[in-house]
Amino acid sequence: MVSFASVEDIQLENEMGKITVASTWACVQPPPYYIPIEDGWHIKKKGKISVSVLFDEAVFGREFRTVDSLDFFSATILKVVESLENVS
Repeated sequence: MVSFASVEDIQLENEMGKITVASTWACVQPPPYYIPIEDGWHIKKKGKISVSVLFDEAVFGREFRTVDSLDFFSATILKVVESLENVS
């Protein structure tokens, strides 16, 4: 299993009032996520986190199976998203 996360629609404002919309590349680093911004820029809007979880085919073989651990993964992802939403 591999987890990827990215942040989209971040709005930054520089000292002159210019607003720039930015996004990050997907990364595999564990939370918390750090996004470097230049001096003089301020966050106007935190953006939205996107989280993807990929399963290698070898995990479940070539058969279609019910994912018994889906409830666990859903709860874990929900906790991560909630903690990221509370980052200021």
